[in-house]
Amino acid sequence: PEFSDQNSVFSVLSSREIWSWNSSVSEFFRRRSALSGGGFRTVHRQIGPVMCGDSRHLTLSPERAREKFLPWGEGQTRDGDHAKSPKKRLVFLSVFDVPPVTRETRLLMGFGPTIYPLSILERFFSDLVELLNLFPHLRLVLKPKRALMDPSRDLSQTARQIHDPESPFRKSGQIILLSHDTDPYVPIAVADIAVGIPVTSPVLVALKAGREGFFYDPLDRY
Repeated sequence: PEFSDQNSVFSVLSSREIWSWNSSVSEFFRRRSALSGGGFRTVHRQIGPVMCGDSRHLTLSPERAREKFLPWGEGQTRDGDHAKSPKKRLVFLSVFDVPPVTRETRLLMGFGPTIYPLSILERFFSDLVELLNLFPHLRLVLKPKRALMDPSRDLSQTARQIHDPESPFRKSGQIILLSHDTDPYVPIAVADIAVGIPVTSPVLVALKAGREGFFYDPLDRY
């Protein structure tokens, strides 16, 4: 009785008008519509990013946003010590993951196979750890897509390790962990560069706003 076929839900939309991000999203709903014909017609409008949150944060410079939103000052660790490389300008990289849905949840909801196998997330985060080792002036601002204890999501082993408050990167201030329910515009605003798993929305927002950003596909699947 709890089974819910989300793919069917997306096919039965009775909206007279749908606002979407871009033409690709509009085409997705057009192709899936089970209500075409009989005089019923949905108007599709592309209005740019529709990600929930306050986009006004992006009017701030990264430096000003860091002063406003980050829990400790730029160039310092949580203990107030100067960064390891004080002569180098710190570079802030906002990180956005897409943890795969667990097998049990996919069966319950009628989802097909995950498009993000856990191996991608594991390599994604292990490569970020390597970056931190190579570039001590780099700061990662992590904004998890889901709660770290969400039972419906799988989390890679490396992600669990670097999220741990006792991890050396957390203690040194190289990793700044935000809550999963933080306004997603905040990590975009505070960062110099946004990076994420293809094709998560915050990176698209960063690019649309004229910020630096890219998708990283460590296994070259997409």
